[in-house]
Amino acid sequence: MMARIPKMTEVKDNKSGVNIAYSIAGEGRGHTIRAIAMAKRLMEAGHNVKFFTSRDSLELLIEQFGENAIVEMMTPDLVLNKDGSVSALYSFLKTFKFLYFLMPFQVRRVIKQVTGEDERGFKADVLLTDFEPTFTHVARHTGLPLISFDSQRFILDAKLNGKLSYALRLKLLPPAMGINFKFLPNPTCTIISKGMGLKAKINRPNSLIVGPMLRKDFFPGAWKPKGTHALAYLRKAALFALETAAEHAKKQGVVLHLYGHKPKVLPDNVISCPISSEGFIQDLLSADWIVQTAGSQLLGEVSAIGIPSLVIPEKGQFEQETNICLCASKYGNIVRLPNYPSKHFNIKLFDEKLKEARSSPLPTSYENGIDTAFEHIQMKIETWKKKPHRRNRLDDFLAHSYITEFFYFLIKEFFVSILFWDEIVPFLIRVYSGMCWLGHVAIWASLACIKPVNSWMHGVVAPGAPPSSESDLPRLPHSSEKLRGIMQTSSPTGASSHSLPKRRLLAPKKKMT
Repeated sequence: MMARIPKMTEVKDNKSGVNIAYSIAGEGRGHTIRAIAMAKRLMEAGHNVKFFTSRDSLELLIEQFGENAIVEMMTPDLVLNKDGSVSALYSFLKTFKFLYFLMPFQVRRVIKQVTGEDERGFKADVLLTDFEPTFTHVARHTGLPLISFDSQRFILDAKLNGKLSYALRLKLLPPAMGINFKFLPNPTCTIISKGMGLKAKINRPNSLIVGPMLRKDFFPGAWKPKGTHALAYLRKAALFALETAAEHAKKQGVVLHLYGHKPKVLPDNVISCPISSEGFIQDLLSADWIVQTAGSQLLGEVSAIGIPSLVIPEKGQFEQETNICLCASKYGNIVRLPNYPSKHFNIKLFDEKLKEARSSPLPTSYENGIDTAFEHIQMKIETWKKKPHRRNRLDDFLAHSYITEFFYFLIKEFFVSILFWDEIVPFLIRVYSGMCWLGHVAIWASLACIKPVNSWMHGVVAPGAPPSSESDLPRLPHSSEKLRGIMQTSSPTGASSHSLPKRRLLAPKKKMT
């Protein structure tokens, strides 16, 4: 049984700062690069940071901070098809298994690790998470303030009206529901590292959208190509482009440095590079061009330095599809390539796209969100020192049941966040206006049809075409022989012989005197 949930959590005012537990998604390296940049700033400010993560993040974090700063913890991951694309069905099933069968046991263990009840003795004052769901439930059970710092929550908190098509936004609904219900349903505050011209919604006062987390090496003018190599950062789904990229590099007389996933057999002029943050930075700043996947972090870095970038979004990756749509219209040096092999994917296509990317002028300014994000986190920590973070009764109630949590967020957030309520209203107004216009057209069309039908009902036909016999006359809704006789009377002026006379058929009744 869980311990009683505290009503408020006080952040201790230590001279050496506060203890921050930082959970990071283990899928890919973009989360880790962002976390490294932020953690260095927090440590420089005197805070003590402990990382909770797994898989792809471990090697880079150990290289930067050592093994003692990392606690290995299960995190959700994606299931790939044979061609490297993301399998939506199996990824959903694996994530569902983690959220409902594995994570409840992990929450109990992590609670002990962040409250100082295990052998490490680390007692966290603040929880910081980068798209990792375990800390959301740890925060509910412990009462610790939770800061969400990632790039995925833009689906819920950013204004997308006019930025993305409705078709692409509909594709974002399933991941948005997952983020809203289980991954990051209700953080204390949210920082979204995205940039790309996005702004927070009006109904999200606790959300802040900042630019990408750029390391100190990335700024306008930092890119100085040496003419010796090009760079490729590819995952499994994009490895089909390696042969064409290597052939194009060979034609230019340069070698290709490959990071990320690597095939069993490499082309002759391709050099396989080990995972290294410093090595990748040096290669990127001196490369002639880069072919890459569409991760938020790397797109932010190449947009800052202006290197020509050919981008291949991975199949099934909703965020990468969104990233390239947002970046292609904002940054000229970023050009999209097809994300599937075909006969048109050749050197000629590479030449055309690189020429397009090189035609863009170099940037003179850039957007670095690390300063804004750090200042916001620091401000929140100082606020919690003076005024302890207070939990409400609803959070206490939701912390004990996944069922109540699910239905509460279904009712509260579905119409506001999932349906992009503040952006769909203008769309509904357009639909209403279109329906009104169609209604007017239908009314005029019906009036145009009612007049001849009414004339036919009352026996009016075209002039000069009198009925040949009584049987040809239309049947009237009444059986007035007198009226039928009047209709058959010929007109002396040659007008229609069956039209109604312009006089009263029945004289008005006289008043009794």
